Amino acid sequence: MKVITSLIGKGDLIEQPDYNCEYIAFAKYGNGMWQTRKPCNKFKNNALNAKIHKILTHKYLNDDIFMWIDGDIKLTADPEELVEIMGDNNFLFFKHPTRDCLFDEAKDCIRIGRGDKEDITEQYEDYYELPRHAGLIESAVFLRRNNPEANALMEKWWIEICRYSSRDQISWLKVFLNKDYILLDNFLNNKYYGNI
Repeated sequence: MKVITSLIGKGDLIEQPDYNCEYIAFAKYGNGMWQTRKPCNKFKNNALNAKIHKILTHKYLNDDIFMWIDGDIKLTADPEELVEIMGDNNFLFFKHPTRDCLFDEAKDCIRIGRGDKEDITEQYEDYYELPRHAGLIESAVFLRRNNPEANALMEKWWIEICRYSSRDQISWLKVFLNKDYILLDNFLNNKYYGNI
């Protein structure tokens, strides 16, 4: 299993515990156990330069399972425990800690200035037929398999991210509605990781 992050611009990679996995960072500079790979720089939007590695990991690396962690996440338990929970499923996500609706997420992103307001508004309008309060993830941490079925869903997610807002949590339901995945509670309070 590979634990993946991306760091575009300034900042330091967080030192992680020595679990039985590879740590790969798409970043200019590494430290400690992080192996670095050249980050994407094709987009004017740095969020997309980082996010392509998050969503299309299978285009850059090869392994059976990938664990994505945002740059401010520190692991506090062996990721293999999450792999066991994931079982035969292709994905393991964590519920958003405060919202369960992509439309509430879109409104909040506009309110606090996260993402382009016009892109999010268009997405909100185009997604209008999707169900309300049908689930929302916190995408700072998730596990996924590297197989044709999982990769196809991630590629659909990438299309939504590029078509609309780079705020991937807004487009998640469009792709994953009625799909199989494990969804865990307690994004903010669990034994697997913490925010730095």
